[in-house]
This record gives sequence, structure tokens and C-alpha cells, in this order.
Amino acid sequence: MQMPAMPPSRSRAGWSPMNLRLELLGLPVIQINGEAVNLRRRRSRALLYYLAATNVPQSRDHLIALLWPDLDEPRARHAFRSTLYQLRQAGLPIEANRETVYFSAQAEVWVDVTVFRQRAAHLCAPTDPTATGPMALAQLTELAALYRGEFLEGFYLDSLNYEEWLYLERERWHGAYLDVLERLIEAQIEAGHYLQALNTAQQALATDPLQERFHRAAMRLLAWLGQRTEALTQYERCVQVLRGKLGIAPLDETEALHRAILEGKVVPPIGTPGASGPAGERWPAAGCPSPFVGQRGGHWVLSEVLARAESDPTPVVMITGEPGVGKTRLVQEVLAVSSVVTIWGTARPAPLPRPYAPLIGALRADLSAHGIPDGLEPAMLAALAPLLPELGPGSGSTDPARLWEALALWPVARARSGPVALVLD
Repeated sequence: MQMPAMPPSRSRAGWSPMNLRLELLGLPVIQINGEAVNLRRRRSRALLYYLAATNVPQSRDHLIALLWPDLDEPRARHAFRSTLYQLRQAGLPIEANRETVYFSAQAEVWVDVTVFRQRAAHLCAPTDPTATGPMALAQLTELAALYRGEFLEGFYLDSLNYEEWLYLERERWHGAYLDVLERLIEAQIEAGHYLQALNTAQQALATDPLQERFHRAAMRLLAWLGQRTEALTQYERCVQVLRGKLGIAPLDETEALHRAILEGKVVPPIGTPGASGPAGERWPAAGCPSPFVGQRGGHWVLSEVLARAESDPTPVVMITGEPGVGKTRLVQEVLAVSSVVTIWGTARPAPLPRPYAPLIGALRADLSAHGIPDGLEPAMLAALAPLLPELGPGSGSTDPARLWEALALWPVARARSGPVALVLD
């Protein structure tokens, strides 16, 4: 329901019903009933952004560890209370009890990342009739427009815990945006809007020139539009950027498309408005996961390893290969149809060194999804607390042997209730 714009009113009992709008994709925007809200304290903004992005109530202890990791507990809790007070004084509909902090159910809260997530999931549903056709094209165009720039562009906080979360979120939303552009290209092609699709592919490459899929899209679309020379030039750009930035050659799929363009075999697909000529290559479905091909041998081996996990509970599998050949996708495909609990950690380049980062990310995700494993001794939790402050007070010990023991025992404890796959990507 759309409410008329009015300044927020506050009383001893709290605040009046309102519309809160938060835009996190690009330079952050905070509005109450259409009026901008200026929060001077950086940590006040950081707390608000985190609540909005996660879209679930957050524990006080977790927020304190996230925002004030370097303060002792009394000072950190005092700073936390002060921050909550400032947010409420600004009229923001934030409530708290002894355990959690959350947005009031009485407020209408609109957050762009929540809308983006929900609409993207809907448009990727193959059984939904509105996920294709003109309606999908219009919705995808609107969805792509929600991404105004990098997640929380220009924002930072002098907290390693918060910066780590911020880095991962930026990577996630950057990838989600590119996936939407890929799906938008598919919809534009289905409608016969080849020039618009080409513009979208170039928009994606301007955002991330290392995305080989969009180089292929531009090559194919240029060929369909009769611009063979430009299509071949696009291939050369792809080769240069991949070799210059990553030191790798294009994928076989890209090379095959290049040969097809040279031989004049790339023509628009039959069935799209305005398409003519013999049947050519169809554009692979985008946005929704494409059919997984080319790794069936590896798929079978991993499936067999998982099937034998109960009798051989400690197999170790190493998957190697050049970037972009589908290693991560292979593991995702196998685990998606299995019943094992997956603890997944990803190693990424970061502006600041972060020891144990893949394991920290894996355990933090598992903790968020499943809670603390049953049977993990308090001493082990205390040893992990320096890496996972949300577990509570630490032991004060930095013994590497005890830390490694605790890291190893976490998945072991989780496996007491069923098979577990620990993946370090």
C-alpha cells in the first residue's frame, strides 16, 4: 500500500507508521516517506545497511562482533546501545529486545536487494508462464535498472569482520546483476530485439570485461546483424583481455563460435520475430542454469564418492583445471541432488590479508544455516571464538594446535547427524 509522504513523527511510545526505502545497489539512499535521512555516524549506517541487506532479525552479540571487534565487551555494548539510540532518534523503525534487533512489523520497508532477489528468483522459474515472453522482457529490464552500481558503493568501515562481509556481498550482487543481464539478453533475442541485446552485452562487458560469455554474446549478435568484421574484432578483444589480465586462452566454446563466424555459419535462430534464413545456432538459455555438459565423467566419480561416504567417511577429492572450465559448477551439480550437508568456503582475493578466510566463511555459513553442531565441546567453541566472534567470548588462547583441532572437529560434529561435504573452492 502506498502511503502519502509525510515527515516521521515520534513520541514516547515510538514512531508513527511509515514507509522506509533503502537503496543499497549503488550509492546508498535512505528515505522515510520520500524524505532523505542523514545519518552522520558511519557505524549507524553500517548497522542499518546490514539489517536491510540480510532481511532477518540479527542477534545483538553478532552485530557487536561485526561492528566493534576491537573493543572490549563493556565498551562495545555501550557503543551498540548508543548506535541504536541514534537510529531511533532519526525516526528509523528499528526495534530490539534482549536478544535480537529487527525492523518493526508496523513499518513498510522497501529494500532494493530484497526486491532484486525475489524478482530474479521468479524470472528464473521455468514453470512460471510469466518468466518468458514480453512480460518477462519488461520485468527484466526493470530489474536490471535496480542495479545502479556496486553494492554500498563508496562505503567502508574500519572493521575486518564488516569489510569481509561487504566484500562478499559486493561479489555476490555483482554476479547476480550479470546473471540478470544474461537473462535479459535471452529475452531480447526471443523478441527479435538483436540490437538491444547487443547493447546489453556491451553493457555487461563494460561492467566486467573478463566475462567471456558476454564476449560470445556480442560476437553472435554482431554476426546475426550482418556485422561479420565487428564480430571478429570482438573475438580479438576477448583474446586480448583474457591473455592480458588472466594469462589464459578463450574457452573451446568461444573458439568454435569464432570458426563458425569465419565460415559464415552463424545465422539468427528460426522462430524469433524478423529472423530468416536456415536454422542456425540457438542462443543458450540464460539466467536460469544452463544444461550441464562436458563433465559427466567427473560428475559420475563425485556421485560415487558421495554414495560411499557412509562406509568410507573421510574421502578427499581434489578437482583441478584452468579457470572457467566448470569445476565449481561440477561440484554444485553433484551436491544439489545429494542429501549431504554442505559446508562451503570460498577463497577470494581481498584488499586485506585474512588468515583462515575460506574456513571462516565456510563455518560462518554453516553456523547461520544450521546453528552450532551438537556435541561440540565448549572448549572448542572458545578456541574458535577469535575467528567467529558470534560464538561468544573466547578462551584468550591463540594456540594454533588448539585452533586447528577446533576447525577440524566442527565438520566432524556436524557429521554425527548425517554425511557432510566440506568444500573449499
